[in-house]
Amino acid sequence: MTFKNANILVHYSFIPNNLKYYKFINIEEISNAAAKNCTLIESAIFDGVKIIGASAFENCPDLQVIRFKKAENALEIRIKAFKDCQRLHTVIFPCDLVFSDKKNEQNDSITCTENNKNPKTLQTNYNLTIEKDAFTGCTALRTVVFGNGSVRIHDDAFTGCDLDKLTFVINDNPDAERFAREHGIRCVHADNI
Repeated sequence: MTFKNANILVHYSFIPNNLKYYKFINIEEISNAAAKNCTLIESAIFDGVKIIGASAFENCPDLQVIRFKKAENALEIRIKAFKDCQRLHTVIFPCDLVFSDKKNEQNDSITCTENNKNPKTLQTNYNLTIEKDAFTGCTALRTVVFGNGSVRIHDDAFTGCDLDKLTFVINDNPDAERFAREHGIRCVHADNI
C-alpha cells in the first residue's frame, strides 16, 4: 500500500489485508502515534519523509525492515518512534545502495564490493537526528546502515537492543562511527562488506 503527497499523515486506520509492505512517499511528517500498535506492517519504505513522530510506529510487532530513501536536508526520528518493534532487524537510513557491474565514476560516492562481485555505492548527504528511545526494545535489531552526513544519536536511542549483535554499516560517517565505538556496537565500513 502506498501513501503519497501529503504534508502530514496524522493517523491512519490500517485495514486488515494481505499487504504487509507500505510505502510513504512525499509525506513530510508521520505524526505522533500514527501507526502505534499496528500489527499489519512488515516492511516500510519512507521516501522523502522528514519526520517520524513520537511513538509513530511504537510496538508494531510484525515490523521487520525500515528503509529511508531520499532525505532533502534533514531526517528526524523522534522519541519512541520505533520503540518495542521486537521483530525489527534492519534499518537503512538515506543512502543509495547501487548494484552495478562497474564502478560509478560520475559522482563522489564510494564503491564497495561483496566477494568482488556487484559493486555497491553508498552515498547521500543529510542531517539525521535519532532521539531518545527511538529504537528502544527492538531486540532483533541487527543492522543499521548510514549514508554520509551529520548524525546526532541520543545516548539512549538503542536501549534494550542487543548491542553485542548490532552492526552499524557506514561509509564516511564519523558521527555514527563514534557513537558505535562509545556504545560497544560493531561498526563496519561499506567498502569492507
